[in-house]
Amino acid sequence: MAVLDVRGPRRRPAGARSRRRPGRWVLVAGLTALAILMVFPLYWMVVSALTPGGQSQSGTFSLFPTRPTFENYTQVFSTQPVWRWLGNSALITSVGTALSVVVSLMAGYALAKFRFMGRGLLYSAFLVTIMIPIQVTLVPSFLVVAKIGLVDSPGR
Repeated sequence: MAVLDVRGPRRRPAGARSRRRPGRWVLVAGLTALAILMVFPLYWMVVSALTPGGQSQSGTFSLFPTRPTFENYTQVFSTQPVWRWLGNSALITSVGTALSVVVSLMAGYALAKFRFMGRGLLYSAFLVTIMIPIQVTLVPSFLVVAKIGLVDSPGR
């Protein structure tokens, strides 16, 4: 008579090290190189912002600013209404997000809980609009907003 083991698969002790495959190091090195490649434009933007005027466009290439300075930031913040731009962006994004969440919650609740005529058609319309990439509707949406007169309107 065979004894059935119902304890499940054996587990390694907590302190035991697992064997690593040799290909894992290649994968980690490749992913690290890709991560550095993806972060480099952000790094270059910061380096260019901290270099004195014109040095980032000069013929010499340097990964580190020779004389980092915040003069570019003080000049921009003193000559342009950056705080107003940031406030407008925060207002528009927060109101847009709140409206989107409220409408989505109400539509989702209505579609899940109520049975009404045209429910399947409305659900299909929602799915179709989700499948359309935002890049396709970007220019027509801008043209509509421009015709209404809402371009550059908040905080002018």
